[in-house]
Order: sequence, then C-alpha cells, then structure tokens
Amino acid sequence: MKRIGRYDVVSTLGEGGMGTVYEVTLPGGTERLALKVLKDAAPEVVERFGREAAILQFLGRHDHVVGFRELGEERGRPYLVMELVRGGTLASLLKEGRADSARVIALPSGQ
Repeated sequence: MKRIGRYDVVSTLGEGGMGTVYEVTLPGGTERLALKVLKDAAPEVVERFGREAAILQFLGRHDHVVGFRELGEERGRPYLVMELVRGGTLASLLKEGRADSARVIALPSGQ
C-alpha cells in the first residue's frame, strides 16, 4: 500500500495542475480523509499552498468549510490533510442542472 507521511493511500480522488488529491486513512483507522500533495515544489507554489493551509486553519470548524487536519512534507513535497467531503463539484452540479446558478450565488452563509 502506498503511504504519504503517516497516511495510507486508499485511492486517487483527482489530479490537477498543482497536485493530486488522495483518499487516505491513518493505519488501523476508519476515518477517511483527503490528502492533497503538490507536484511542484517551486517556492511560489509552496508559499501559495502554505497560505491555503493557514486559511483553513484560521477558519476552523464551520459547516461550509472543509476541516483542516495537518500540513506536512514527504520527500520535499508539501501535503495538506483535510476532512473528506463526499460529492461532486459545484461545477458538475451546475452542468447537470442539479443546482440553479442564481440560487447558489444567492445562498446565505447559513445554508
């Protein structure tokens, strides 16, 4: 089984220009988490990634924000561990007609 830091990789959830997101778990654990690891360790990319982690940490627990767990590094590449949120992307919901864009834009923070 592939391992990143102290996490066992269960599957690959997605891949983009900046990095790859994996579904992970701690050894012996049952909670599934999301782990994003950078492809590029260029200073400006790492700095932006660090800001993302700091913002998640600062926001804390909120119904509309993915929960921060840990920022780490594996073989010189930073990774960010967050709670795993099941479901599609907002873009896919809009494309499928399952969410009206005007309604989504108008949603108050409590919904």
